[in-house]
Amino acid sequence: MFYRKAVNKVRGGDKMQRLELRLTAVLDWISHSVVILRRTQIAKNLPLIPAPLSVDLRQRILEAYEAKEGSQEQLAKRFKVSLLFIRDLRRHQRKTGKIEPKPRGRSKLKQLLRSAKARTRQALDQALTQIINECFSED
Repeated sequence: MFYRKAVNKVRGGDKMQRLELRLTAVLDWISHSVVILRRTQIAKNLPLIPAPLSVDLRQRILEAYEAKEGSQEQLAKRFKVSLLFIRDLRRHQRKTGKIEPKPRGRSKLKQLLRSAKARTRQALDQALTQIINECFSED
């Protein structure tokens, strides 16, 4: 809307002014599109999800804690992680005995569906091979 009003004021005038207005309108549109894109990506949590911390860093944090080189809060500041991360890491190690990050992005329902599809495919393959073998063995 701003663009049309401004162009109507300049009509018949300097071509450079009209070109500048057009470029301004395009740049405004692009910046607006970028803002919308960022909002949708934030809502979908696409590129903003940080990668899991390396196993090496996890190991160093736990070794420092076991060597009593400081409290959890001090270690969190030293390694530049959150206090909650250290607590969760220790809990994860106690429960599973592992320090690797948990698998991400797959809900239990998706995992169950994938395993069910795999079992179904296997069963169909076995049934088909059995039928084919029976057909050829009769001859």
